[in-house]
Amino acid sequence: MFTTRKENAIIVFVLESLTGSLQNAHPSKIDSVAQLGERHLDRVEVAGSSPVGVIDGQLNVRTRSFISKKAPSCKRVTALAWRGFLSFILRAICASISRISNAITTEMGCLFMRKRRNNNSQQFIDVPQDIRVLFRRFVSIKIAEGISQSTINQYHENFTFFSDFIEMNGGDYALEGITADFIREWITYMKFEHVQHPNDQSRLHHDKGLKASTINTRLKTIRVMFNRMYAENVIEFNPMLNVRNVKEELSHIDVLSKSEIVSLLSVMDTEYYTTFRDLVLTRLLFDTMLRINEALHIRKQDIKAEEGLIVISSSIAKSRKARVVPADKQTLKLVKELIKENAMEFNSEYVFATSSDSVYDRDNYRTRLKRYAESAGIKKNVHPHLLRHTAATRWIESGGGIEELRLILGHSKYDMVKRYAHVANSSVIKSAGKYSLFNNLSD
Repeated sequence: MFTTRKENAIIVFVLESLTGSLQNAHPSKIDSVAQLGERHLDRVEVAGSSPVGVIDGQLNVRTRSFISKKAPSCKRVTALAWRGFLSFILRAICASISRISNAITTEMGCLFMRKRRNNNSQQFIDVPQDIRVLFRRFVSIKIAEGISQSTINQYHENFTFFSDFIEMNGGDYALEGITADFIREWITYMKFEHVQHPNDQSRLHHDKGLKASTINTRLKTIRVMFNRMYAENVIEFNPMLNVRNVKEELSHIDVLSKSEIVSLLSVMDTEYYTTFRDLVLTRLLFDTMLRINEALHIRKQDIKAEEGLIVISSSIAKSRKARVVPADKQTLKLVKELIKENAMEFNSEYVFATSSDSVYDRDNYRTRLKRYAESAGIKKNVHPHLLRHTAATRWIESGGGIEELRLILGHSKYDMVKRYAHVANSSVIKSAGKYSLFNNLSD
């Protein structure tokens, strides 16, 4: 067992301190120290040069003198016993140093860990405790980004729907209570328990449960809110992270036949202003495949009759991207007539206006359109978006290109175009009869 220079210095210091304390000690105390060295000797492997031999040259005169003087009276304190004793002292010192080093390392590590946690916690400052406060902050961000007013209105509508469910469950708006499980309970409620049109007294029976597409629309607002707030480090957890949309089944959607389109337009009397206005709007929706909100906010300056186009500005487009759509000459002629008639009653920049400062309400038009469908004997559920869907389907059936249709509809992805412009069964049957393998075997 060999020692380093630093360890030798430590042992010399211990020996000199120990020697000084034993100068005037009683022989029995010295014998006790010797016995301690002898007991430790059994656990020490003696090989080569001993610690005493290594450090003997470093002991001062007082230590050597003490050993030589006391040796006769300490017969049991042999050189081998001293070697064992010194080995014991050395191991004790090394063990103490190791424990101190480990303790320092552990404590420093804890300090660093605590500092790391403190730094992370500082990232989440001013965390809202109320989900209503969180929603207002989210809306303010979206407004600053220039989101359309119709989208903002939809955010408020969907959040109100979520707030109603919170009120049904105690009215606790604390953010910590909005968990993934709570949101899944809301989904289950919407799917099976929500009563449709509860305030409509004219209905004899109120259906329960919403469609999967409607549920996913409600969820989208909550999902976008939490995703954005989590990305902004406003909240520390995102309850929507593992909540999935309800699976939507791609069911068949009816479109209006050619005869139904003619019947619907024919019941709108052109002698009266309101019905004439509805006729122009309905024909425009069929012809241009515009969304109802886009059509209602068209301005007089957006009509380019000479080019046969209508400009949809970014301010009214759902995608926030401007586009131009072609329009039939007869449709544009009716639009110009409506503009002239409007000028006789009020001065408005909008084509479909009800006064100088307001536009035609889409819910009002939806109600009137259903009445026209009933008068025309149409049994299908007729609504403004069905007109867009019908026109897109007829485009595909007539051989129109999918890329041109995508641009007219204002979609960025083809899957949305395919969903709107599904091919009717009659077209599939007609194509199968025309291109069947057995029809061409004789060629």
